[in-house]
Amino acid sequence: MLVQGCPLDVFFAGDDARAKGTVSAFIESLGLRPLDVGGLEMARRPEGIGPLLMGLARPGVGPSTSPSASAFSAERTRTAFFRRIIHKEQ
Repeated sequence: MLVQGCPLDVFFAGDDARAKGTVSAFIESLGLRPLDVGGLEMARRPEGIGPLLMGLARPGVGPSTSPSASAFSAERTRTAFFRRIIHKEQ
């Protein structure tokens, strides 16, 4: 999510813990925030959240345009999205 003063989120998935560590370190080296979404079975799930987060990032969208309100909305959106996915797959 794009919030002034906060790093952008990058979702990634994989089954190899060592490779995920390397990818996470690379993402952080770019000044971004890595978000591990799980194994490869979860890899396609974050693709659907991209357009949603881009819509939320538009200027003036949401109850407030303050960075803290945008970050809160983004975190709630991510949490709800992944809870729904995990619930469906169980």
